[in-house]
Amino acid sequence: MAAIPPLCMFIGTTQMGWSVGGGEYIKMTLASAFPISVAFYFALLTGVYVMAKSVHWMEQTYGADTSFDRCMVLTTYTSTPLFIAGFSGLWPVLWFVVFAGLLAMAYTIYLLYNGVETVMDIPEEQAFMFGTSILTVGLVVLVGMIVTSAALWGMGMMPVFTQ
Repeated sequence: MAAIPPLCMFIGTTQMGWSVGGGEYIKMTLASAFPISVAFYFALLTGVYVMAKSVHWMEQTYGADTSFDRCMVLTTYTSTPLFIAGFSGLWPVLWFVVFAGLLAMAYTIYLLYNGVETVMDIPEEQAFMFGTSILTVGLVVLVGMIVTSAALWGMGMMPVFTQ
């Protein structure tokens, strides 16, 4: 599932190109899109792993006592809509990708709050706070991925565009 967004973005940005506001399409070169796609794939895998480790680390605070495997199940279960929204990368028009991402994010949050009680086997009173803590850690992981992307761009993994 984690390969869907990088693969679709690679195809969309190299074959169709980006369009902002319905203007001219700008494509990325294959040579610059490939390493960025590979890095994106490994970033997604790392993000899911870090989230699962964080959930496993926090679980006892909220009355759960489950294995790392169940934490990984919760993390992959809730991130599935985000991975599926990666198909929007085949048509990389800004408004479309943002709209698909917002819908996926809303459904991910819905799945998180409804699934944390069942998957982690904790009382309903604790599930809301645990879900909120997981969401907060997810935002921190997202910011970390953005900072890493900026650092990689500064080290030469910058996109190269053609017209």
